[in-house]
Amino acid sequence: MNERDQQIFDALQAQGKIYGSIAPERFKTFDVKRIDPKIIADLKQVEDLTCELSDAMDRLGYRIGFCTVDGAAIRPLSPDYRAVGTAITQRTCPEIIRKDEPDKKIKSRMSVRDVPWFAEKDDVWVVDAKGCPYSHFGEIAAKNMQNHGLAGTILDGVLRDTETIKRTGYPIWCRGTTPLSGMGRVETVEINGTVTIDRVQVNPGDLVAADANGLCFIPAALVDEVYAELKNSNVIA
Repeated sequence: MNERDQQIFDALQAQGKIYGSIAPERFKTFDVKRIDPKIIADLKQVEDLTCELSDAMDRLGYRIGFCTVDGAAIRPLSPDYRAVGTAITQRTCPEIIRKDEPDKKIKSRMSVRDVPWFAEKDDVWVVDAKGCPYSHFGEIAAKNMQNHGLAGTILDGVLRDTETIKRTGYPIWCRGTTPLSGMGRVETVEINGTVTIDRVQVNPGDLVAADANGLCFIPAALVDEVYAELKNSNVIA
């Protein structure tokens, strides 16, 4: 972390909003440039947004196959879920083997309690958890994210508490489900670094769109160009 990131980390920790489950060096940055709120607001009005973004990228000559994930690979818990916003990212893996001590509480190395405090309204939490068969997300996490104004979660991994998550209405996409808790089994490796969702590279600050069709990720450097193409094509008035 640079000096500014360290100041943000120290302030959050002093306020009790960083719980100490993640080592400071695993936070790559807090300094994520958010997408213009006007762009996000306009995109929210577009039906089948992922399809429109894909078409715009095609018209502009970009290789959209490297920006989309089909709906069969990573699916919404409910087909009516939609989300669009700025990516904040996380990469996780199974924990190194450790032996439980019966007289001590298991210390979590997950980050679901920390993320809402450094996220902003209309952020989308994007989690690369491939190869990790334990739950990364449940009802409590959904309520925390929703209460802090996040637009949704993209999880290339599995979750649990599907019935109670659906009742919250918080939009989430995942690869599958499991009853098995991630507590003591899942470890956060990096926050706000480069991740891969299915086969697509995603960086913090990228545009994320998700609906029943699938996922579309637009690199931050192309967002203004793609937005202008949508306006030129009368997709956005």
